[in-house]
Amino acid sequence: MKRPALFIALLFSIFSGIASAQPEEAPAPPLTQEAKNRQKIEEAMRKAQDEVVNMMRVPEGERNAKLQLIQENGLRSTLTQAGFPEKNLQEAILDFIYAQNQARIKAQETGSKVLKAMGDKPEAATDITPIFTDYLNAVETAKTQREEATKALDEEIEFSKKPRLKALLTIYGIIGEAAWYTGEVQMVGQMGLAAMAPYLMKAAAAQQAKPAERN
Repeated sequence: MKRPALFIALLFSIFSGIASAQPEEAPAPPLTQEAKNRQKIEEAMRKAQDEVVNMMRVPEGERNAKLQLIQENGLRSTLTQAGFPEKNLQEAILDFIYAQNQARIKAQETGSKVLKAMGDKPEAATDITPIFTDYLNAVETAKTQREEATKALDEEIEFSKKPRLKALLTIYGIIGEAAWYTGEVQMVGQMGLAAMAPYLMKAAAAQQAKPAERN
């Protein structure tokens, strides 16, 4: 009657011996700095993706306000870390950016009309020249405004006398045109297309509403 207990004890002893005889796993080698940086980038990208998903659930007006606040806080942080924490300087740059965005609305609106016309079937397409000319004229107006506004900004914060500040504003595309040549050609165009998307959606919604109005 005692044999089963002895047999179990024997098995336990054997398996315990096997388990203790197994070599311990070697500790994982420490991460290199490159691997750590890659992990940080991946984590930042995951957080950014989550932010985008959460942001899309917010009503459009509130979403735009939040996005603007995120962009403003990001720029303030960048300027502060670069050694330019002065509130007046940061406000002047933010005002400049806002004015630039407003000056580009006409170019975005006319550009969206060009895109819409390009989407027409060839046999139904109308002459694109007039709206394309309107678009180019709007771009030239925005360029002139940008040049004048850049001079005014320099007079206010004297970035031309501060090489570090001028470099930051340039590399971020806030002033000058150098940033356009830093990114890939198609990426620059795709960012422009993204800016025109709201106008295309408004035009599509207006087009869909027309039959309903007639009924």
